Amino acid sequence: MQILIEGHFPGRKVDSANASSLPKDLHGAPPESFIVNLADVTGRMKSLRKMALLWCKIVAELRRLWSEGQYIPGIPPDQIPDLNSCLLYQQLQVINRCISRKKRRIAATESLDSVVRLGSLNTDVLTDDGTLPATPVLYAKVNTGELILRLGVDSQSDLTMLETGEPIYTPVMQEEPLLTEDLIKETEELVLRTRSLGAGCSQLLSDMQAFKAANPGCILEDFVRWHSPPDWMECDTNDGINETLDANDSLSGRGQLSTRMQKEGNLWRELWETSKPVPAVRQTPLFDEDLAVESILDNLEDISPHELFKQLFISLLGSGFVTAETTLSNNSNLAKLFSDCKEYVIVTCQRSNWVDKVDELCQENVETLEEANKYDHRELSKKQELFYFDPMSPGSCFFLPHGARICNKLLEFLKNEYWKRGYEEIWSPDIYKMQLWETSGHAAKYKENMFVFEIDDKAVEQFGLKPMNCPGHCKVFGHRVRSYRELPLRLADFGALHRNEASGALTGLTRLRQFHQDDAHIFCRESQIKDEVKGVLDFISYVYTIFGFSNVDFKLSTRPEKYIGNLQSWKKAEDALAEALNEFGKPWEINKGDGVFYGPKIDISVSDAMKRNLQCATLQLDFQLPERFNLLYVAENDQIRERPVMIHRAILGSVERMFAILFEHYKGKWPFWLSPRQAMVCPVSNKSQAYAFEIWKRLHDARYHVDIDVSDKTVGKKVRESQLVQYNYILVVGEEEAKNGQVSVRVRDKRDHQVMTVDELLGQFKDMDASFQ
Repeated sequence: MQILIEGHFPGRKVDSANASSLPKDLHGAPPESFIVNLADVTGRMKSLRKMALLWCKIVAELRRLWSEGQYIPGIPPDQIPDLNSCLLYQQLQVINRCISRKKRRIAATESLDSVVRLGSLNTDVLTDDGTLPATPVLYAKVNTGELILRLGVDSQSDLTMLETGEPIYTPVMQEEPLLTEDLIKETEELVLRTRSLGAGCSQLLSDMQAFKAANPGCILEDFVRWHSPPDWMECDTNDGINETLDANDSLSGRGQLSTRMQKEGNLWRELWETSKPVPAVRQTPLFDEDLAVESILDNLEDISPHELFKQLFISLLGSGFVTAETTLSNNSNLAKLFSDCKEYVIVTCQRSNWVDKVDELCQENVETLEEANKYDHRELSKKQELFYFDPMSPGSCFFLPHGARICNKLLEFLKNEYWKRGYEEIWSPDIYKMQLWETSGHAAKYKENMFVFEIDDKAVEQFGLKPMNCPGHCKVFGHRVRSYRELPLRLADFGALHRNEASGALTGLTRLRQFHQDDAHIFCRESQIKDEVKGVLDFISYVYTIFGFSNVDFKLSTRPEKYIGNLQSWKKAEDALAEALNEFGKPWEINKGDGVFYGPKIDISVSDAMKRNLQCATLQLDFQLPERFNLLYVAENDQIRERPVMIHRAILGSVERMFAILFEHYKGKWPFWLSPRQAMVCPVSNKSQAYAFEIWKRLHDARYHVDIDVSDKTVGKKVRESQLVQYNYILVVGEEEAKNGQVSVRVRDKRDHQVMTVDELLGQFKDMDASFQ
């Protein structure tokens, strides 16, 4: 995975000398860590499914790195867990530390084996004068005069052994257990519950064994002097020495153990008597790295989404403050404001309810994502049979009859509005010579996203499937002389567009290779720009109100790094859009550098029922294409030619994408006016089928989407199956309804039902259609 490869890890560069302590105050992770990078990546995902898949891949990659002894990038390779950081960061620190420990243990074992081999070859190690030669192999002379090989030696201390006078060497000892905050809490609870200090005894016994291996001939007093100096009392400061000891004791001239060490049943003496000389690398490990890491990886596999998001959120928050602090440190105007803000965050996070609030926020986010996953348009479509994809045409959708009903209704709705608002619909070609795209600038700026081909082997010209309609509409405007009286000219087009999207980017109906835009281009005079833009904004607001969207946001996207045209034209276009937005009266903000290459645009996003912010409509102002295609019209003075301004706009964005957004927004329950299944007629028995068909015909002739179930199923099962596929109305007819010319009406999501005539039902249908319910 890219984010777990060292070369691809984009760690945040932070001046460590000036780094803020805020990440630790928040209990997050350092800004340069893998955790913050993961939070960046995860935060851009809009699907719980995608996040879960990413996390599964990350855990699998962590297992691979561990098995191969490779460090996790963005995590220090050999540090003890930082208990001021989040638990996830601590756990990854443990994994890297365990990798380092295993490497050290392998090296220490090989070194020890080498020492043992060399020692076994030197049968006569004394020189002629009876001293030890200079050699990497160390020996200690015991009371019997025998030379014993020292094992597991680290370095020489300043002490000598009391009985033999040999120097005391510091042994290589087992490293301490690696404890994260959750394990520390468990250990504390165990100690309080059992009053046991088993872990401390094990560490002490291990140290004694290692000390004996490194210092043959040593005694307990030697170990105490080295391991716990306060428990050894020298003769010149013999306060606290037990005066009852034998004055002829051979050690009394040097010093004695402290009172606590001399008590009967002292744990240190008992452990010393049972311990054997064993170097640390040959002891039973106090801390099993394999078991610890496997436990961590198992926990990471089972971590709850909201717990993971909480840690990532807090880490990202702390990192953001560090980045901001570095950026704002030289800005005196903002430094004070930033300092106050940082202090507020620190004080807030230290309150007892801070974690609860963050936990609630992350839990709410998880629930939103889970709900979005539950109502994913791809899964819902399988139940309602609206559309499907075939591998023979990746990135292109097959709309089934019921799905096509929705698309047609959306187009019908827009076409009715076009009629009211003065738009003219045209049909334009799908294929153009590349010369057209060279004129428009798409060949230079957009060719990699186009399907380009040659007609036959002998052809010298290339052709391209249109990724957008604007160059074709320019040809329509310029195919004859135009007059100022024709402006504004509003041309609408629902033709298919094709874009060469990468296979990995294809996502249901929201990212396709073939799609249909509710595209329109308005050719107008400069003096008409403001009114036309306001008219489009009003059109968008009206449509989104009908759809039931809330919190419509408007953003003015300005000139990008790659653009065509001159700066003067760009400034004129941006100013015109800003003025129109101001007069439109809705709040808006600037999205700097996010315009398209030929002009600035207004992006419109909405919040759906699951509180997701979704980009939908777009409105672009273009001075470039009219100039590139040399578009002109005759002004009031018929001797003067003026150049029109071009406004690009799409209300739905694309029909397919809006289909998916509405599907999930309504959670599969289409409103009556847009529903592909407005009514199901369910005859109770064969005796009422003829009357059921009469009702079906009247509704069908009135152009409503009505179906009839004449199967042998019970009426209860017919009703239940109709409810599962979300029919708005279920019409049950039996002999009684047939006799009285009525129908028993069940409305979706309502428990009760009512009886009415077919005329009354048609009136209700008509009212719901007219009011977009």
